[in-house]
Amino acid sequence: MLLLANGIPVSQNFMLDENEIESKFSSKTKMIILNTPHNPTGKV
Repeated sequence: MLLLANGIPVSQNFMLDENEIESKFSSKTKMIILNTPHNPTGKV
């Protein structure tokens, strides 16, 4: 879904890092999608 919307994945290690996510926000940011839990990790 992300790639179909021309989005850019923030991280590929399946661990949410608040500072990493926050650093990606800009005036161009229109939406973020946080989907948890999901396969393959199911971490909350």
